[in-house]
Amino acid sequence: MSRLLLAVGFVSAFVACDRDSKQYFPQPVDEYPGVVDLGNFTPLTASEWLDPAARTDKSIYAGLGENANPGQWGGATFTFQGTGGTVCVIVDPEAVFWNTSVDVRSPADGYICEDNNYDDGDLDLEVGLSAYYNGTPGVSIGNFEQVYEDSLGNEVVFEANECQMIGFRGQAGAHAGRATPEFCAIDTSLHPGRDYTVLLRLWSVPADDFVVHYAASVVEIDGDDCSDAISAVAADPECVLQNEGTGEGFGALEELYCNGELDTLCTEPE
Repeated sequence: MSRLLLAVGFVSAFVACDRDSKQYFPQPVDEYPGVVDLGNFTPLTASEWLDPAARTDKSIYAGLGENANPGQWGGATFTFQGTGGTVCVIVDPEAVFWNTSVDVRSPADGYICEDNNYDDGDLDLEVGLSAYYNGTPGVSIGNFEQVYEDSLGNEVVFEANECQMIGFRGQAGAHAGRATPEFCAIDTSLHPGRDYTVLLRLWSVPADDFVVHYAASVVEIDGDDCSDAISAVAADPECVLQNEGTGEGFGALEELYCNGELDTLCTEPE
């Protein structure tokens, strides 16, 4: 009898193991390919940037899904021509991210509510001359690494990504993280009229629908950084390119965030 029970339990174990665990991992979405090329983009002028309607109409608003080829990077690319001056490149992935204040005695005003991390995606920004980009637009995602061979035959890999972001601890090559805008200034004075490629590398998609919507733009600026262009439009980079998310209620949430009124989501009116 004990052998029979053992055999039945052994068979039952195999019958029960009929799941492939796909529900725990992001899956491709047919309507949103994981690798896309958006074509050529014309940088906005300073006056277009300051006009909210023009800034929205002339910027890129799109969505990106998980790469259908497991183990390969996903992302979006587009190109722009060097203006002969400095441009600011910015991308804002959905949705809105903030650190919740957990101090019971003196919580930080505006951040008492808990953020919903399930609607957050992450895109990493890279920019460089198109001649240095080793991916195939619309087919596969690459990078800006190139191999240089010296006169002795030694091969040295050099990084041609010109979008350098500095982290809180001063480290180069940092990225902002989920649902947070990334931006950098690109000096095109040495290559006017030459093509530059902007790479929006997919790091993660939102867990709620496996599609990260985003807004991206390029604007001509004076100076050598993006701070003036961003501060001329909004106090927070998240509020520069608004309504990148398409989820229900996102527009209202972003407006509360930009107005510093997030606490109204979780506090009772007096």
